[in-house]
Amino acid sequence: MSKLELSLIDYADYTNVNDISNSLLRNIRKQSLNNQVPIPVPIHDIAMSLDIASIDPIPPEVKSFEGILYKEGWQGFIFYNDNSPEPRQRFTIGHELGHWMIPSHLTGNKLSCTKQQTSSFTATGKNIPKEVRIEIEANFFSAQILMPSLEFKRDINRVEPDLRHLFRISQKYNVSMAACCVRFKELSDFSCVIIHHHNFVIKRVLKTKSFPSLDRNFKKGAFISPKSISAKSTADTSLEPVDWKVWLQNPNNYKTELYEQVFQQNDGYRITLIYLDDSKELDEDDLELERLSEWNPKFKK
Repeated sequence: MSKLELSLIDYADYTNVNDISNSLLRNIRKQSLNNQVPIPVPIHDIAMSLDIASIDPIPPEVKSFEGILYKEGWQGFIFYNDNSPEPRQRFTIGHELGHWMIPSHLTGNKLSCTKQQTSSFTATGKNIPKEVRIEIEANFFSAQILMPSLEFKRDINRVEPDLRHLFRISQKYNVSMAACCVRFKELSDFSCVIIHHHNFVIKRVLKTKSFPSLDRNFKKGAFISPKSISAKSTADTSLEPVDWKVWLQNPNNYKTELYEQVFQQNDGYRITLIYLDDSKELDEDDLELERLSEWNPKFKK
């Protein structure tokens, strides 16, 4: 791809993060040979074409931060933590570029962001403080640029959900598995939920819009069910059928197959995929067999 020709002036009228990122991606596609965003996304080149004068590692004395954006005159300077893995560095650069491009974010001449701030996509409560809101918006901007919807959606929806496939996609886009899972949740056409857990304690739940309600016990801070495949497995698994009652609130309301898959990570971290396959609806005979297998009659002596 030839040198990008982008200008901040083209985005001066936008205030919404989605409008800014979508307009930027449209302009990048127009300059590519096949009208597609190059993958992995050249985030350094994009930033440098938008008045970012330099992108450098954070100085040793401020390594407690994940990213820093500094403004001097009409130019910006991005600093990232080079102790972090490359996918995390790229996400941080995208995050700081989001601060640079979203008008309400940089009111002074400097923004410093911690690792937690560059990882959060949600906040609770009605009145979210500005300092929290702008970090969430910058994260969404980074995700939307590094995993552009047209290209990413095509890649994730061409096969049935599979965490090993999702891991390969994260490598293709040069993003972390965690960021890839969040984007998958936003763009997937499938009915599924992804659960991140550490030593069997749930850290994050990502549910697609079409997936039904999980059991009320499965939320952040809770233990995963000891009856789940995730609790029993010591290695990666393929998608395997799992009893509806392990995960769903009202299992008898569904006439489809439920599958579970486990993906091992380092230091006790795991990812679980729960997939509701709408294409495999059980017939009445199957449902009757299910009910009979669960029937446990008790007779008076």
